Amino acid sequence: MLDNVLGPKGSILRPLYMTDRVSISDDVERTREVPDGPLRKAITKWWTKQYSRKEACHFREQLWLPEIKRAALQRCVRDGDLFIEHVFDDGPYGFRVQIIEPERCPVELNQGAIPARSRVDVYVSMGIGYDQHMRPTAYYFRDKEGDVRLAGGTRLRRVPAERITHIYARDLGEDQRRGLPWVTVALLRAKMLAGLEDAAITKAKSAAEQGGFYEQQGADGFIGDQVDRDDNEVLIGRANEFQQVPTGFELHQIKSDWPRDWAAIEKWNLRAVASGWGIAYFFLAQDYESINFSAGKLGILDEREMWCGLQEWWAREMEVPHFEIALGEALASTGIPGPNDQLLGPADFELLRDVEFQGRRWPSVEPDKEWSANQRRVAMRETSVPELIRARGRDPFEVAQEAAEWEELLAEFGLSMAVPDLSAQSSAVPEDDPEPTNEPGSEPTEDDDEDEYANEE
Repeated sequence: MLDNVLGPKGSILRPLYMTDRVSISDDVERTREVPDGPLRKAITKWWTKQYSRKEACHFREQLWLPEIKRAALQRCVRDGDLFIEHVFDDGPYGFRVQIIEPERCPVELNQGAIPARSRVDVYVSMGIGYDQHMRPTAYYFRDKEGDVRLAGGTRLRRVPAERITHIYARDLGEDQRRGLPWVTVALLRAKMLAGLEDAAITKAKSAAEQGGFYEQQGADGFIGDQVDRDDNEVLIGRANEFQQVPTGFELHQIKSDWPRDWAAIEKWNLRAVASGWGIAYFFLAQDYESINFSAGKLGILDEREMWCGLQEWWAREMEVPHFEIALGEALASTGIPGPNDQLLGPADFELLRDVEFQGRRWPSVEPDKEWSANQRRVAMRETSVPELIRARGRDPFEVAQEAAEWEELLAEFGLSMAVPDLSAQSSAVPEDDPEPTNEPGSEPTEDDDEDEYANEE
């Protein structure tokens, strides 16, 4: 989950800044927009190299920015929601964050639990205060030094809503107050599967350890291994042992051949769990032998679409709000070094907030076929090379810039970027090694084999 949504390096910042470039052709002056490379590099460097340091972004100075994102997403998946508190202090850029565990915001806290003298919000539900339009105004967290005291002595800290980012998946509509753990939809099925596995293991274990009993005719009494709460003698069965049945009782076992087809039962339940979690069944069950290549490819591509959707949701909920607040505070407090020794300030906020966050992308399942198909699509003007680059998670401007720098480096060493055409070489068939034919009579016969053997002798 974390690797597919965030990737090994986390979401990548992609500034979208453009600038005008004037060109003169045939005595005609033309102006067009081109990427502002120096400004993009300056903001990317500030975000990834300076603000991402633990002393700059984390209130307790323990987590780097990628670690904050990873811990936040993990909490959101496991617990259903997460709170990020914005701390405006004397940090390097005047703004840092800290993660607040969702259990510290009591879901049982409603309007009636807060004393009348401490009520500030119009309405309180599940630990969150609202105004008359049901917009969040504050969040209540358990804190020993809180300013709100409940009837039982619990103290709460009231934090204004503008200082909290509440992250959760709104699966139930706009009236949903808190989030649900992402595995909730399949927990019942998973619990059922766990019970079936325990029953199957117990049945197999008892069958493997089955012993027997002796019935003594005309005996006066029975001495068991121990007594139960009603003072009845109890016999404890042991593996591969023959014991005595109590006098007056006969032993009748419940015979069952279950599980007759345990693999089908387990597969049926795991399919339901995988469907509830939106992932491919064979990934969850590691059951690769039951699928072919085409089915596996369809499952992989369908699952990747779900991961891309979750990446967009994470960027809206966490990445973009965090970046805009940090950017605004940094511009207002210390400024951000820009290109040509320029110091960017608050007046540049609207320009610099034009960014997006790119999630990870995955290698192609069939790279050769995809490459050939993309060549035909570009030739037919169905798509463009920049669009294909963006689909791979890269910035076309960065790719072009890297290619130009690479060509310059090769030229310094006297090398060339020419790529040999290997397609013609691979498709050619040597003359001395003709392809086998399937014409009638081309197969070797028994007589041919005998003649060849005789020649060898």
